[in-house]
Amino acid sequence: MIKTGKARARVGRIGWMMAIFGLLWGVAPLAGQIYTQTIDVEVDSVGSSNSAFSVPGPLANGINAQTQLTFSPSDGVSGSNKFRVGFRLLDESGDPVLLDLGGSTGTVVWDNSSGFTIDIDTDAGDPANDTNSYSTLVLPDSQLDPAKDYTVEVVVGIEGFFFVIGGGTTPAWDDDLLAEEATPKQFQHFVGTQGDDAVNVLSVLDAVTWQRRSMVTGAANGAEAEAIEVGVDATLHRFDDWNSAVDSGPVDVTYEVELWKRDTLDGVDDQIPLETPQQTFSESIDSYSRVWIDFGFGSGFWLYSAITETVSHTLEVKPAAGQQLNPVEYDYYVVVTITHEEDPVAGTFRTGNSLQTTDERLLHFSGDLAFDDIDTVLENFTNLAESSIVGVFSTYLITDLNGAEGHLAGA
Repeated sequence: MIKTGKARARVGRIGWMMAIFGLLWGVAPLAGQIYTQTIDVEVDSVGSSNSAFSVPGPLANGINAQTQLTFSPSDGVSGSNKFRVGFRLLDESGDPVLLDLGGSTGTVVWDNSSGFTIDIDTDAGDPANDTNSYSTLVLPDSQLDPAKDYTVEVVVGIEGFFFVIGGGTTPAWDDDLLAEEATPKQFQHFVGTQGDDAVNVLSVLDAVTWQRRSMVTGAANGAEAEAIEVGVDATLHRFDDWNSAVDSGPVDVTYEVELWKRDTLDGVDDQIPLETPQQTFSESIDSYSRVWIDFGFGSGFWLYSAITETVSHTLEVKPAAGQQLNPVEYDYYVVVTITHEEDPVAGTFRTGNSLQTTDERLLHFSGDLAFDDIDTVLENFTNLAESSIVGVFSTYLITDLNGAEGHLAGA
């Protein structure tokens, strides 16, 4: 997505005023940057045309950053200035990402580091403004996190010059003239896409939601109330071995589940041990996709792209033996982290992002019920937790167990 807007450059004349002040007083000009800006700059748009790239491979080998700038004379007066346009990539904290500049690293990649001259002569009948587009590839020095947002930022510099102590001037760039950010977006950054044992998958956890907030200890396997349940939605991206036949081999995706008790008294939450803290699913996803672009007369080319698959699963959240939840006094939440086996040969895993549910009361029934002096055993019930809490009191809850199944104790 491209963000549109106007951002006007500042006009800097302080330096030359300081220099003139020094000359009037008969002393050498102060060493410092000076310039007279006669042209204003406005950002019409800034963004990137791609969200996936690979190193190496036939995809874009970086983020294709683009911007459109409009130059106009300040106060309608003819003028000329030398500018340069660059791009930064900002992380979620607004800090610049280190970029690969081809033999070196830095935080800005320039469309033209030596700059270009904009000359608008209104007296000669030239257009009142000059609009140009600029683009370049932005390649991060390390792999981006597919679950985090990044922002492409355009920066505009103007050439000025320094007074040199002892006389003369030397050119210098003021790269803080103008900066404008695009709308944040996520990128799929693939590395090592051929000739290795890695599956080159990026796994992203999109959502974790409650599906069942009640259970009965000792319920039979497969029973409705055997465990608390959460639903997970995830997205898998893959671009691998594009120079070989498409491989649809399975990828083992694991969801690491944690159950936490929210403690609002001392501020330290407690983790509840689970019977099955990890649950793994085998997913089938092609290594890449390609389409033949036909120009006719036997000419054309293959257009390669990454594969994206969405998956959904239900995870059981079952406290370990001997653990009893306390919904009268505490709320609980679940944290899920997605991982997958990135290299089946080496047995290495890639850990993705984590998400958590909302805080909720979890109805954990022991299975023992008493109707006056008649002991019964609760085995199962089919109603969900959303409709089962009738009343909340300081020392107990009243619940509605429609659809409950059980038997008399000892029967």
